[in-house]
This record gives sequence, structure tokens and C-alpha cells, in this order.
Amino acid sequence: MFNKKHKIGDIISKLRKEKGLTQGELAEKLKVSDKAISKWESNKGDPSIEFFPLLAEIFEVTIDYLMTGKEQKEKFITISNIELCAKKDDINMYKSLNYSVNNKDENGKTILDYIFKYESKNLFKFLYSKETIIAGVSSKKVIEKLALTSKENCEAFYYMRLLINDESIIRDLIRLKYVNSTINNHLDVYENFIGYNGSKLIQVPRKIVSDRMIDYILYSKDISSTLKNNILSNIQDIQNRFFSPAFSYPYFVLYSAKKQDWKLSKQLLENALKINLSNSETTYVAGTYLGFIDLPKDLFDILLENEKYDLIELANKNNSIYKEKYSNNSLYKDIFVLSSYDIEANKIKHDKKLSDKEKSIKLCIREGILNIDELLSTKDYELIKDNLYKYPINFIEIFSDMIKKKDYKNLFKMAVDMGLDTDSIMREKLDEFSKKLINEFWFNGKASIDTWGRRPVDELKSAQKDNFKYIKDWQEKRNYSMYIISDKNLTIDDIIIKLKESRDILMQDLAFEEEKNKITKDLSKEFFERELEKNNIDRVVINLCVKLEAILKYDFKYEGDFQEMLSKYCNKNFETYDDESNYYDPKTPMLLNKLRVYRNGIVHAETSKENLTRNEIEYCINFICNLEKKVK
Repeated sequence: MFNKKHKIGDIISKLRKEKGLTQGELAEKLKVSDKAISKWESNKGDPSIEFFPLLAEIFEVTIDYLMTGKEQKEKFITISNIELCAKKDDINMYKSLNYSVNNKDENGKTILDYIFKYESKNLFKFLYSKETIIAGVSSKKVIEKLALTSKENCEAFYYMRLLINDESIIRDLIRLKYVNSTINNHLDVYENFIGYNGSKLIQVPRKIVSDRMIDYILYSKDISSTLKNNILSNIQDIQNRFFSPAFSYPYFVLYSAKKQDWKLSKQLLENALKINLSNSETTYVAGTYLGFIDLPKDLFDILLENEKYDLIELANKNNSIYKEKYSNNSLYKDIFVLSSYDIEANKIKHDKKLSDKEKSIKLCIREGILNIDELLSTKDYELIKDNLYKYPINFIEIFSDMIKKKDYKNLFKMAVDMGLDTDSIMREKLDEFSKKLINEFWFNGKASIDTWGRRPVDELKSAQKDNFKYIKDWQEKRNYSMYIISDKNLTIDDIIIKLKESRDILMQDLAFEEEKNKITKDLSKEFFERELEKNNIDRVVINLCVKLEAILKYDFKYEGDFQEMLSKYCNKNFETYDDESNYYDPKTPMLLNKLRVYRNGIVHAETSKENLTRNEIEYCINFICNLEKKVK
């Protein structure tokens, strides 16, 4: 088995060094000591036979090579004549065979299969020519038919057409379907009617275009500049048919961004903006849909991750043109535009100068308005307490100080920025302007139909809309459209007072919640069930009463001692709904009082204990824990 003249240790040493491994690293892979490796390499002993398969795998050689030192000879493989033609990319050799394109060799392959394998440009160009007739058949038609038999063949077919600079591919690239294509989201039922000349897409099906095609178009030096420019531009042919890169262009931009080629990304985005501006002038040319370039959300995610805000601005402008054009059109569904808040939030997240707490509070502010939901989601009571009163929760608060100071300059500037009527400010009629503010920001007055959604203020209102649910009495009145007399005469001062009252109520609720959480922190349903399993009845009862008392005090806002609060609750909810049995169970008040009396028997030695069965305790556990869920 072993060649006696061959030194296995020498081979191991040579291969280890070629792989850049130390003796210790090789030893670790083989689970042996480095002394063993040293012993083998100094030819003082050979590894046992079980190590050879792993050594061969690590060094990527055969076991035979390790044992004998002989290189394995390459097997001589014969190939068919048509494969040889493709491998050599030899047109004359193929002509001499007089094979039709759909003839198969002994391996069941056609010449097209081998052209795709070897990327035989000359042979493909020859066969794809209109004039090429082989064995009495147009090879171009045969190729097109064979190419459409599978997704792989179709991709290779289009790739080869790129390699030979076939300019007729431009129209096909425009209308091909891409992976995760967003264009179909907008076209919906119209997608079969959208083509380079408005016809249904019958002859060339929509197939997936690969990254290698996009890479070739963007980066290959072999692609003709005319072909490349036309693929990325609006063009018209001699029949005045219009070609738009709408379907393909978004994925060229996305590809360049994935490669972090920011220079190219910028060029492509600037060009996309020109195309969309041009196409926004009209919708159709001679019955042809002028495709808008719709940049996908994935692109924005990459730009955000890499903090490319100048490119985000270009991408936003590009999609905004499309969005504005089709905002009330059946072709439009969901164009992605990154909000100013998302951009600002990304800057905050990546700002190394800010502490985590500073980031948390900055992320809660949108357009200068504190979003209460975002603030509460931090679950940081001290952070909430410190900032709830510090920042405005309604735009009226921003205007209030300027109105009190009669700061006409800043009032005018803000009103202009928001697209509000400035006439009353110019006439120094602040009472009149205040009423308009109340209508805009408090009663949520809408603009007239011709300006709806177009004024900046309509977008800005979304920054404060979530806060209304925390404002005392406001939601109830809105639900029933009840504008009482006092509301009609509402002043900004009234609103400021109401906003403070709402903050006070919220902070009181949070304080109660904070206090209750301290008391009931570890008193979960799992805790009670675990202690009951251990038969720690007294512990279960005492802590159940602690939890129930905290719920009654802090969630239901009852006052008095435990007995008084429980009486108030039971009197108000005499028949208490039971989630598990799905009916009103009148026994609940009796069991809760029984639990309370049993607790008194534990903590007050002179009081006799009430008898509680295990089933009754389990019922109380379920009821009290479910009661807390209902309140939440």
C-alpha cells in the first residue's frame, strides 16, 4: 500500500504549509496533539489509517496521493462533435456538420445547450442571424423556440443576445418580469396590456432576468455603448414606437447599491429622475404606456443602512413623481417614499455622539411633535416623566407661545411652511388666525377637495393624530360628532389647559402602573400554579389577595381598604363574566370574599380561616390573572 521511498511526513508538511496552517491548527482539526503532527512531519512515525480520509479532505487531495505521492492522471474524456464546435466557438466546423439547431448528440444535447455552456459568441451570432438556414430550417426561429422551454434556457438566451450586442433585446428587457418586481403591483389587471407598443405580451414571455445580465450591462467593457445607453433610456424607433426602461431600470439601481458602487448609483438615480420627469408630461404616446421608474423599498433600506442621504433624496424625488401622477389612478397602488421622520430617525440611530436615552427621546419626536405611543414604548418611567411635559403633543402648542408673544414674523414663516392661510396674520388678526388653527389641528378640519393631500399641513397632521386618543374627552366627542357650545367657542388657552390635564391623567395612570408593577412584579399565573403544586396554600392565598388589591386600587381606581374596594367591585360587577366557561358566573363575588376571609385567618391569628377547596383556589387564580389582562 505504501511507497517505501515516499515519505508521508514530507507530503503532510508540504501540504500544510501550502494551506497556510500551523502544526497546532492542523492538530486541532484532527483532534490530536501538535506533538503528533511534529512526529509525522519529521518522519518518526506515520499517521494511522483512520486519519487519511480527513487529511485528504483538509488538503483537498486524494488518499492515494498521500500514500504514494503520485499525482492522479487526468482521465481522457471524449466529447461530441457539436460540443467541440461550441467549445472552440468554430462556425466553419459547425457548418461542415450540417446539423440543424435542434439535432441532439449522443448525450441528448443540442448545439444551443453547448453554446450556453461555453458562451460561444461567434457561433450564437451566426445561428441567430435571420439569414442563417441550416438543413432547410431558420436557425433563429428554432433557437427562440428552444430558449423558451425553461427558465434557465430563457435566461441564457437573453444573456447570449447581450454578449453579441443584439440591439433588438432592448424592447424585450423593458417588458421582462424581474424577481420581486414591483411594477406588477401597480399594473394589476393592466399588466398584460403594457408592452413596448401597447400590445399583449404573447411572443416573448416574462421571464426572470439574472444578476449576471445586469452586471454585464452595467460593468462589462465588451457591451456596446449604444446598447447600454439605450437599455437605460427612453428611446423611439423609426416607427415612432416608444421604449421605456420602467420594468428593468429599478433593478440596475438596486444592483449598483448592493455592490456599494455609490458613484454609479448616483448616476443611475439622476438619470431615473430625468426619465420620470420626462414621462410625467404625458401618459401615452400613440397608445403606448410610458413606464415610470418605480424604485423598490429594498433600495431605500440599503441606502439607509449606508447613510447615503443624498441618494435617498434622489430616490424619493423619483418615486414622488410617479406617486403624484397616479395618486388617483387605477394603475397606482403603493409607491414607496421614505418619510422625513424615517430619514431623521436613521440619522439619530447612527449618531455616535448621542447616548441611548437621547436617541430614545429624539426618536419619539416627529415634525417637532412628541409621539406619545413612541414615548410609552420605551417603558422607561423616568424618561417618560421627564419628557412628556417638555415637548408639544399638538401643533397648537407650538403656535401658542408665538401668539402670546405676538411673534408675527415666526407665525408667518411657520404658516407659509405649512401652507396655511396667512391673511389674518398679515392683518394682525390673531383671534381669527387662532380659530383657523383650532379648526385645523383640534377639530381636524380638512382642506377643500382641490387641495386635499397637497398642502404640507395635511401631511404634518399625521405627526399628532396618534396623540388624540390620550386627550381627555376628545375621542368621545369626535366619535359622535358632538360639538357642544363650549367647543364651538373653544380658545387656544382652553386647549392648552386640556392638554395639560390629559398629560396629568396619563402620568397618574403611569404612576399607578409603576406602583402596581412593584407590588405584583413576580406574581404571575405561573408563580401561583407552581406554589399550589407545592401545596403552599397560605402563600398562594396571601399573594393572590396582594395582586387583587393592587388591581382594584391602581387599575380600577377604587379607594378604601381591601374589603371596601372588593365590595365596590362586586356591587358594580355582581355577575362577573368568566372567560373560560363563557357565561356570567354569580359565584365569583362569593369566592373572592371567601379568599379575603381566608387571608385574614392567616395574617390575624385570632380570626378563623374560611374553608377553601383546591378547585376554588384554582378558580381564583384564573379569575384574578384574567382580570388583569382585561384591564390591560
